[in-house]
Amino acid sequence: MTRKKDPIYLDYNATTPVDPTVTRAMLPYFQIHFGNPSSSHVYGRRAKEAMEYARGQVAQLIEAKNEEIVFTSCGTESDNHAIIGTILASGSEKRHIITSWIGRSYQHHWKINLGEIVDRSRPRII
Repeated sequence: MTRKKDPIYLDYNATTPVDPTVTRAMLPYFQIHFGNPSSSHVYGRRAKEAMEYARGQVAQLIEAKNEEIVFTSCGTESDNHAIIGTILASGSEKRHIITSWIGRSYQHHWKINLGEIVDRSRPRII
């Protein structure tokens, strides 16, 4: 009898396995120091200290400044940050955004939310 093999996971755009070294480093923050880094209580302060330490590590790795490193919770938030930042930094002269939905089988909710910001800044979307 032939055993059915597990399927091969190909959606690395959605999620990827976590490196064991990262898992070990994160375990205390999943189990003990799990506070919201925006909170002022001791759990939040510990989480914020760890987050700032990680920000410094990433900055050093890519030769950036700590304040240039922005952590986001997902790809959608990263997309929004990049698009909104581009719109806001472009000034009044450059107001065109060219985008493509090739390869997308549905309209992401980020585009709907982004529309509100786009409407306020008045770029031309092509």
